[in-house]
Amino acid sequence: MNLLMTHQSPFRIVLSKYVVTCFITTLSLIWIMALYVISGLIAHVDGSIPPELPGWILLGTIGIYSICAFQIFISLIIRNFVVPVIIGFIGGLSGVGFVAKGIPYFSPYSLFGLAMNQRQLGNANITLFILVSLIFIVGFLSLSTIYLYRADVRSHE
Repeated sequence: MNLLMTHQSPFRIVLSKYVVTCFITTLSLIWIMALYVISGLIAHVDGSIPPELPGWILLGTIGIYSICAFQIFISLIIRNFVVPVIIGFIGGLSGVGFVAKGIPYFSPYSLFGLAMNQRQLGNANITLFILVSLIFIVGFLSLSTIYLYRADVRSHE
């Protein structure tokens, strides 16, 4: 592992982790959407697929990307499997609370809940949602790169 990391820049390592994480997460979200539709068909739910579903999925994907950036940062700092998972679980619960309290732009986890219409997406400012998501993504990826450059193995040669 150290041989791999010594020949790459910290930014490339973080970006690679981020791209792979986002890809896997996007596949998972698409699979959940497919199961949502299939289960509705199997259960013979009256009505059609909500027309808002593609918007929920698109914004949910953007929200999840900010969570991926945060989790990469936490996983670089805490080299343990369980603790970042617990932080993610607590973050998910706190995200629901932030949305319920009306401050959904406070945490990456609350952005996902807002996008997936835990409350009314129509009340959300889509431009602000995307801007805050980008701030979280760029911020946490930058912090991850800085951390890797300063505190990890020599990966910046």
